[in-house]
Amino acid sequence: MNMQEIIRKKRMEKNLSQKDLAEYVGVSSSAVSKWEKGKALPDVTLLGPLARLLKVSLEELLSFQRELSPEMEKGYLEELHRKLKEEPYMEAVQWAREILLTYPSSYHLMLWVTSLLESHTVMSKEKVPDENKDLFEKWYLRALEHGEEKERLLAAERLYYFYLRDENYKKAEEMLTYFSQENPQWKRKKALLKTKTGNLEEAWKTYEELLFATFQMANETFQEMTVLAMKKEDMDRAKLLIEKQTALAKAFDMGLYYEASPRLEPAVYEKDPGETKRIAEEMLKGIENLDHFTRSPLYAHMTFKAFSPDFKNEMRENLLQALRDQETFGYMEKEGLEQVQKNL
Repeated sequence: MNMQEIIRKKRMEKNLSQKDLAEYVGVSSSAVSKWEKGKALPDVTLLGPLARLLKVSLEELLSFQRELSPEMEKGYLEELHRKLKEEPYMEAVQWAREILLTYPSSYHLMLWVTSLLESHTVMSKEKVPDENKDLFEKWYLRALEHGEEKERLLAAERLYYFYLRDENYKKAEEMLTYFSQENPQWKRKKALLKTKTGNLEEAWKTYEELLFATFQMANETFQEMTVLAMKKEDMDRAKLLIEKQTALAKAFDMGLYYEASPRLEPAVYEKDPGETKRIAEEMLKGIENLDHFTRSPLYAHMTFKAFSPDFKNEMRENLLQALRDQETFGYMEKEGLEQVQKNL
């Protein structure tokens, strides 16, 4: 049973005329007639009074909303998209209001309907009436408060940009509390907010921290993918990944050590003494300038802990000790290892 049937059935059970019902909730008799014929829906603010008068719960009054299927949701969104292209904007908004009133607990639909309506105004640069802004905010907040986790996160993101466009930076910052600070998107949104509020030094620092963390994640990912490729003895793929990893280190201005070190393992796998020697020499030279990235303009607003001489010496000795391991580097000629040390 849908809402129009429930209203009509319960009204007649209570021996109320359409006029009686209309006077109770403060609308015209013709409005009640339209509700019962399915030509219109009551405003959301009238649902409580209607439910009390008709002695039904809101859940019962709105029970039909459970019938919304993914196919129906897709159909509504396609219809709204069509209306936005072909009909006056406010007519599309009114149609959307009626749909969301029909399915008040479909927060996924609510999010996408609101996003479509708001995006249309942003792209068309059409001025949004304050009443529409209030409506969009209300729908986003409802999804934020009552939706599933994915819907809440999406609502928080939409509200972040909604408030940002409205220059309500305090509320935009409140939306960041819905995101984990480990999420890179949190950092990026934080930096954008700092930019908007004129805190440019902090914005730079936050962006640089995000950039540095991005390198670390991508570098480790390339390394682990290379290990997988080598386990499958797919050296072509391994070399491609290493080439990209080397380019990554160069693009992020990390220094010679980070550019050279990924290439060592394939050289060992192929037992190539010349390539191993060349890469080892680059790595040893790179250790001398291990803190290259700390002086890069890319990270000018970040503060790094200095690498001590002892730490660099330890890295150098560990690499030389590894090169003397006969089980791994037995294919290297003694003269080659001596040449590596001589070139230090």
